[in-house]
Amino acid sequence: MSSAAKKSYVFDCKKCNKQLTRKDALTTDLASRSFFKASDNEPLCVDCYMVENNPKCHVCRKAVLETFLKELGSYYHRDCFKCHFCRNPIKDDVYVLYNDAVYDEDCFYLETKLGLKPDRLFEKKTEPDHIG
Repeated sequence: MSSAAKKSYVFDCKKCNKQLTRKDALTTDLASRSFFKASDNEPLCVDCYMVENNPKCHVCRKAVLETFLKELGSYYHRDCFKCHFCRNPIKDDVYVLYNDAVYDEDCFYLETKLGLKPDRLFEKKTEPDHIG
């Protein structure tokens, strides 16, 4: 490593070992900062800091990093906030809460008004639709 490289290199992220430079250490603008200090005062790159400190998804328990939902007092990744009936992600943040379960509007109607159950509606067929 050259002496110039040695002078600019300061820390390794304690989680992923990404190299952080002196410029990173001196940056006070949080938006452009590429490292933070962990609770034990060790350096973390911004990605590891977010994983360690951001809220966790109520379903998968992984950190919510960018686009997420805060519904029913919990955080969710968009793909984790799913309809109880069809198991598809809720679209356009429109849902119905019924018996402590989340439904999209169509599935709520299928279950509550038509009496359909998801296990019967989505079961795999074992025989062909037609003979011949």
